[in-house]
Amino acid sequence: MERTEKSIEINAPVKVVFDLYSDFEKWPEWMKHIKEVRRTGENYTKWAADAPLGMNVEWESETTECEPNRKIAWRTVRGDVDMQGEVTFEKKGRDKTSMHVALSYKPPAGHLGVLVAKLFGNDPEKEIDEELKRFARLAEERAENRSRRSKKGSPDETRPKAKRRAA
Repeated sequence: MERTEKSIEINAPVKVVFDLYSDFEKWPEWMKHIKEVRRTGENYTKWAADAPLGMNVEWESETTECEPNRKIAWRTVRGDVDMQGEVTFEKKGRDKTSMHVALSYKPPAGHLGVLVAKLFGNDPEKEIDEELKRFARLAEERAENRSRRSKKGSPDETRPKAKRRAA
C-alpha cells in the first residue's frame, strides 16, 4: 500500500472544519476527482470518482471512528479502491485548526497505476496538497460567513424597532 501524511493549518474554528470534513456528501465541492458521495447506512458511504487515464472507480467505505471535533477514521469495505485513513483535528487558538491526514491506499493497478498516473501528470501527493488547500479555503469561507451572520445577529440589531404611532 502507498502511504501519505499531510498536515495543514486552517484559519477556522475546529467545529467548522470538522463539520465540513465529516459531511462526506459535500466532498465533491473541494475534491475535484470525487463525482459523488452518498450515505448507504449509518456508518457507510458509497463513493464515485474519476481516476487516471479516464477510468471511473467506485467503492464503499465504513467510518470506523468518529470523535466530534477530534478524529475521523475510515476503511474501504468493497470496491475498486483499497484505502484506509484517519484525520485528526486540533484546536490552535480560537479560530485556527490544525488538521492532520494519514492515508494508506492501493490505487487501481497497484504500484504500476501510481507510476502510470505520474507519467500522465496525476501525482497523488501533489493532488492531496491541492485538495487540502481547496478544503481550507472552503472552511475559511464558511467560518467567515458564519462570523458575518453572527455579527448581524448581535442583540442590538435583532431587537425589533419600536413602531411610531400616529398622533
